[in-house]
Amino acid sequence: MRSFFCFLLLLLSTISHCWAQDLSGTWEGEIDAEYMKMVIIKQGNTYIGYTYDEGMGYCKANFLGSFNDSTRQLKGAGQSFIEKTASHVLCSYKLTFSVHGDGKYLVGSANPKSTLTLILSMGIPARTILKQVNTNVDTTAYMFSWINKHGNPTNTIAQNRKVLKTDSILPTPGLSLADLNKKAFDDSITTVKTQRTSDTLSTIITAADSIVITIADNEVVDGDTVTIFHNNEVLVSRLFVSAHPYRVVVPLKSDVPIHEFVLVANNLGSIPPNTALLTIEAGKDRYQLKAASDLKKNAVIIFQHRK
Repeated sequence: MRSFFCFLLLLLSTISHCWAQDLSGTWEGEIDAEYMKMVIIKQGNTYIGYTYDEGMGYCKANFLGSFNDSTRQLKGAGQSFIEKTASHVLCSYKLTFSVHGDGKYLVGSANPKSTLTLILSMGIPARTILKQVNTNVDTTAYMFSWINKHGNPTNTIAQNRKVLKTDSILPTPGLSLADLNKKAFDDSITTVKTQRTSDTLSTIITAADSIVITIADNEVVDGDTVTIFHNNEVLVSRLFVSAHPYRVVVPLKSDVPIHEFVLVANNLGSIPPNTALLTIEAGKDRYQLKAASDLKKNAVIIFQHRK
């Protein structure tokens, strides 16, 4: 009888261990039919990360939650905004973990975090469905700060497929939380850029020493934001495409024959796709191009610099 109880305890211990989950990774899906992403990393029983969603603009918010192994439920809420456009609010989440033939899912609901907004929404939750797309985790300043304060300082976290030690990042002299946050966004959007296809709008040959690019909304101003790359470096980050033109001057170095400009959509605004009217001045030449990008395709302009 004693050996039976020992076996039973061992079996229960094994089952409990097997049920324990690590949800660390990137999850993508939708919240009320709009695109949503959740990026989280496990620290003990706590999950730290961020959420990003779109629809009438966009919102990126720091996330903190916990997972209950017995109920298989992740409960958490947005803690503070990283970036947002008007009308977006912090939310609380109740998501149940499940495994299906095609992957791992978090399915449940989201509600406005504030009591006032919850009342205005009549308490109707937003249906949320997320699928784990990979175990990589890009990081934010909030995650660095939280892990350094509450977690294991030698813990390693994956940032855009690179493993970084938090204790080697946080103490960097002269690097503020805002700098860390910007770096995390730039690294994240660089990964997004490489995962999308490219649509080359035009290849322009010029002998000009510099070009001037003016960007404005092509149609109705609907909350479009874009990040612009020049030769794989972020030139303009999260630019709100409005009726007021944004102007940037870019020198064309003679020792760099090819200059590639890539427009990456951060969102789709309220009227997809993400559109912009580009006016390009290269010396005496002037060009106008209509760029359209979405969550699967980037708009590309190539300049060949020749003397």
